[in-house]
Amino acid sequence: VQDAWEIANDEALTANGRIAEIVDAEGHSQKLVASPVQFDDDPASLTRAPQFAEHTDAVLRELGIDDDRLIELKIAGAIT
Repeated sequence: VQDAWEIANDEALTANGRIAEIVDAEGHSQKLVASPVQFDDDPASLTRAPQFAEHTDAVLRELGIDDDRLIELKIAGAIT
């Protein structure tokens, strides 16, 4: 039975596309288990999950909130 380190570094799993690498928010390479679902010959594209509140400003701007209101909401502690 392999432990987590052995699985992440298993040459056969990597060669078969069962271990995928992504770049995290700090720019470091991280190994993940690849998606078990595959619809064609191309493996699924994996990306990192967003950081907490990473897209708050962009989402609120898309909803029509201007920069002054964003600042007010941040000062009030309503958003980060």
